[in-house]
Amino acid sequence: ASKKASTYGSILYEINNIPITSLEDIFNNCTSLETLPDDFEIPATVRKVDRMFNACTALTEIPDNFIIPEGASITGLFKGCTALTKLPNAFRIPEKVTSTSQMFYKCESLTRLPSSFIIPPTVTNVSEMFYWCRALQGLPTAMKIPEGVTTTKSMFNYCSSLKTLPSSSVMVSESFLRKLHKLLPVSKCGWFWCHHTN
Repeated sequence: ASKKASTYGSILYEINNIPITSLEDIFNNCTSLETLPDDFEIPATVRKVDRMFNACTALTEIPDNFIIPEGASITGLFKGCTALTKLPNAFRIPEKVTSTSQMFYKCESLTRLPSSFIIPPTVTNVSEMFYWCRALQGLPTAMKIPEGVTTTKSMFNYCSSLKTLPSSSVMVSESFLRKLHKLLPVSKCGWFWCHHTN
């Protein structure tokens, strides 16, 4: 039987009348956690979900109504979720986020991102965002690296299946390519290997 976080279907909004503001590491290393309940909800008062599912190696999917509260920090949110194959179609990174570092670090079974997936313009750090996402084959057409990004280290390092980038002129602009060249060694990214070694 599938193991769910049923106990956490409705996370407490308050403890002794004090609003919950952080769920950092709450499921850290829950290696038997496979799915979340359909009614799983993060309280709107939460401002930190960093590494919330860190090393949940059996987690395969996220509920369709999964919502990250506005303004919450998300560094390493799904870090080490090696069995996660996809995200809900409505999944979005909230506005005002400044770092998506290690958000999908070593999500090595993740094959695609929702078509509406974007990185908010407020983001400045995308380092290791998709590090070791070896099954990721392409990126959504709407996705681009915001102009304000200053840290791109290893964003696509070891994305060996990444063969295509969006055709959007913004995504493949000269400034984007300059940034992308700094992200990883050429031989470790499928797209660079395909387009720069033939």
